[in-house]
Amino acid sequence: MRFFAKNNPYKGKRILVYGLGKSGLAAKAFLSSCGAKAQTFVDGEKNKKINFEKLSIAVLSPGISLDCELVCQLKRAGVPILGELELGYLNVNGNYIAITGTNGKTTTVSLVYKILEGQNTFLAGNIGIPLTSLAGKTDSRSIIVCEVSSYQLETCKQFRPKISAILNLAPDHLTRHKTYQNYRNSKAKIFQNQTEKDYCVLNYDEEEVLALSEKCVAKKYYFSKFDQLSNPNFKGAYLSGEEIYFKEDFYNVYIMNKSQIKLVGEKNLENVLAAITITSLCGLSGEKISSKVSSFLPLPNRLEIVLKRGKITCINDSKATNIASALSDINATGGNIAVLLGGSDKGEDFKRLFSPLKGAVKRAIIYGATTEKMVCAAKEAGFEEFSLAKNLKEATALGIKFCREFDGEINLLLSPACASFDEFKNFEHRGNYFKKLVMEELK
Repeated sequence: MRFFAKNNPYKGKRILVYGLGKSGLAAKAFLSSCGAKAQTFVDGEKNKKINFEKLSIAVLSPGISLDCELVCQLKRAGVPILGELELGYLNVNGNYIAITGTNGKTTTVSLVYKILEGQNTFLAGNIGIPLTSLAGKTDSRSIIVCEVSSYQLETCKQFRPKISAILNLAPDHLTRHKTYQNYRNSKAKIFQNQTEKDYCVLNYDEEEVLALSEKCVAKKYYFSKFDQLSNPNFKGAYLSGEEIYFKEDFYNVYIMNKSQIKLVGEKNLENVLAAITITSLCGLSGEKISSKVSSFLPLPNRLEIVLKRGKITCINDSKATNIASALSDINATGGNIAVLLGGSDKGEDFKRLFSPLKGAVKRAIIYGATTEKMVCAAKEAGFEEFSLAKNLKEATALGIKFCREFDGEINLLLSPACASFDEFKNFEHRGNYFKKLVMEELK
């Protein structure tokens, strides 16, 4: 049964908060405000003693693996384990719109929030705003637009959004989830507690998404890049020619023209269609939706045009941390491309990256911790148009040199297809550094 902080089941209880990033700090602050005895732990504190018998709950930050030593000890001791998202859900009142997928989550939740924005609409989750930080700020009429990751969904048991959405699926985070099936199963938890009174929004163009949702009992709505006017099984937003419509039963409502969208690429078109379906379910008019969508600009680190100098356009796509995202954004960029690839390994097979790059890019500059693995995959795929660099700084310099010598207009694209942790704190840190390097090289 769902309970809220006003019932205060935490007062006087000893609770372990494992991980002290944004999520951990927010969870600790919330629990302390409830009068709990919140004990914290971060990896590396080997001398810190934990009395497992006295713990009532353990709250994990999303970055903590369920297979790590301390979590295994907690399980053996019978300590209930919650994720920060679940803790927030149990104590933050409101109507939840939860969005997940391999790519496009942040753009879509930001767009949905912009369309719905008002005094009683909140943004939270994997976007960088811990859900527990909203405790005491919402009520039963609040709308909470929540980005949720596979890491957050792993620990969910009661989380039940009014509207859930799965944007797409592709292999990702395999070093954490071990197998693609485990990763898919974690994504499916977004609708596991939904009932026939709830809604689930799905990518109609992806067979894997549709297959994953077979056990979903919520009312299913969709989004599609193809004309679905005559499809009796389709309800949701779709593209017909250059026009976007929302279809439901006997209604087919014109929303906007595709040309009004300021976001680049097929992936962003899907994000827009998903947002239109979600906000249409919230009862907004096509006119209001179209006005908000048409004024929405690309977010930082997502096909962000950094600088144009003569024939060279520099684009920051640091958020492309997996193969599916990088390939989608390379295709969306179009034209002549020199792409910077590399970073820390997420367990993907890079042969899936280099086979489609043949003929699609003029030069790939490979750098970072995945260099050896990428080079082997490139050679196996028969892709030979690459250069090597030690790090992002050297890769950027090589990329600019290649672009200067290239005969014609060309895009220098940072779309790494890897995580950033070999050199940087996160993808934002990497993207900001790339922008700084570009400004210095082409000033």
